[in-house]
Amino acid sequence: MTKPLFPFPALIFDLDGTLIDSAPDVCASVNRVLEADGRRALSIAETKDMVGWGGRVLMEKALALTGEPGTPEDIDRVLEAFLITYADHPADNTIVFPGVIEALESLKATDVKMAICTNKPTATTPPVLKATRLDGFFDVVSCGDAVPHKKPDGRHVRLVVEKLGATIETT
Repeated sequence: MTKPLFPFPALIFDLDGTLIDSAPDVCASVNRVLEADGRRALSIAETKDMVGWGGRVLMEKALALTGEPGTPEDIDRVLEAFLITYADHPADNTIVFPGVIEALESLKATDVKMAICTNKPTATTPPVLKATRLDGFFDVVSCGDAVPHKKPDGRHVRLVVEKLGATIETT
């Protein structure tokens, strides 16, 4: 029996801040929505402080930081607008970190199963993956709005492990 080239048969990656820097496009999309609502624009630093919990929390925080917090209906409205504008501009200024493509190509060549586990919404993740040319590498892509428990809840990661047909010990 030959020893595999890579010690794990399955790998799970986060997307934002791990494989890509999407903060400029997230910020630009948030700002298009805020400006249409008559609110001030956010800086990239402010936006970075608000990401990681999914689109709804991002827009809740953006409204609270730029004026009145907003009703549930306001949040629904701005979230929908954000998802549309971000899907339309998924990677105008997003960068894939250096070495990522080469690493993913090497891993793919060794038949390692790979997945994305992200809190990014389903409406925006595929357009971002396609625009950054990362869409062909992953066997599973799990978005925060498509699961009952999103990261940092470990059940999100465990679900991805299960979808990969792997185990926690081998991932």
